[in-house]
This record gives sequence, C-alpha cells and structure tokens, in this order.
Amino acid sequence: MNVWSCEAPGDSSAYWMPSLFRGQQKILPVGDQVIYYKSGVTDYTSVRPFPRGLRFVVGSPTQSAQQFRDHPGWVEGWECGDSYRNTAFPAQCPGGTQLNIRMQAPSCWDGRYLDTPDHQSHMAYPVVKPGGNDDVCPASHPVALPMVEFKMAFPVDGDMSQVRLASGAAHSFHYDFFNAWQEPVLKRLVEHCVVGGLQCDARGYDETHPEAGAALTADYRLP
Repeated sequence: MNVWSCEAPGDSSAYWMPSLFRGQQKILPVGDQVIYYKSGVTDYTSVRPFPRGLRFVVGSPTQSAQQFRDHPGWVEGWECGDSYRNTAFPAQCPGGTQLNIRMQAPSCWDGRYLDTPDHQSHMAYPVVKPGGNDDVCPASHPVALPMVEFKMAFPVDGDMSQVRLASGAAHSFHYDFFNAWQEPVLKRLVEHCVVGGLQCDARGYDETHPEAGAALTADYRLP
C-alpha cells in the first residue's frame, strides 16, 4: 500500500467526497489526509498507470444502507472507538476518538472509455480467478490500474445524533476521482512502488527497502 498525498506537484487530480457536518458546523478531517494507491489484483506487476482524463465515482448519494454495506468497495464502514462496520454513524463515540471511514475504488478498466454516463460502468472491481485464489480483473475490464482507497478521519466524538453528510445519511458516502497526474510522474511512481512491490510514502520511498531508493526527489519531483 502506498501513501500518496498532494505533496507531489505532479498530481493535479481531483479527489472529492461530501462534507461532514455536526448540525450546521462543517467538520474537517483531522490533519493532512492521504489517499492510498495499491494493487487490487494479486499480480501487482500487471498494474498500469491511470490513463489521463480517467474519471469515476465510487458509491452513490442515493444508495440504501444495504447497498452501502454490500458495496464491493466497503472495507469497515463507519467506525469510532470499539464500534466497527457501521452503515450508520455510531450513536456515541468515546471522548477523544474520531470518526473514520475507508472505501476502496474499482481498479479494473475496460480499456476504452475514460468516463461513462453513470461514471461507473467503465470500471470494475477485481474478481477471484475461477479455480484459484488469485484476484484478477474480469475479462470485460481487463486493464489493472492502481486501486484508490479513501481513509478519512473526522474529529467528532460524544453524541453523534446531529452528525450528517452533505449528501444525507451516513450510507450516502461516496467519492469522485478525476485523474490529472503528470503522466511521467505517475508512471514513475506506479512502476517503482506498485509494480515494484514496495510500501511507499509520497516520495515513492519504502523505509523497509532503502536500497530501492525513492521515485521522486526530496521536493517530490522527478530526478
């Protein structure tokens, strides 16, 4: 899993999600938020960079609570303290904790369309290979791309009865991605980190494999 924040000037991509409110007060996520880029397929060496201009939506503001729970991008739902796997916001969060959400994006592309009318049909989630245990891209969407994962943390605790999303109830959580990376920078990071099997920071550096070096310089640019 690679932690790529917006520190790299080469990333002009758009990442969007609905705002969180407590009553009429907007609650911003805690600190610098990061987006994870990783392989969604077992053969991580097959992952290719996003095509420029690719865009998609994960989830839907109109999805039901059951659709949210059954979504293939669901990881652990809403959580705080010892309360996990919630489709609704927990009624109470212990003092000093925060509200967290994780949701993964589809990482298999049809190889044809950068977008579709529903902003989703051109993308698919990996599936288990028939007769095996490997996660692979389905034949209809054969191109493996990096899997994006949103992991957000909001500083709200105590009584959660007034907490809501701008899109509505907790199960309306969804997000948009529009790729506008500088192509050489994205290519370098994907090849060095994802294809290279490394656990990189935003520079493309893996502390457990210092011998591999970093993909970008100290100021997050190509060498």
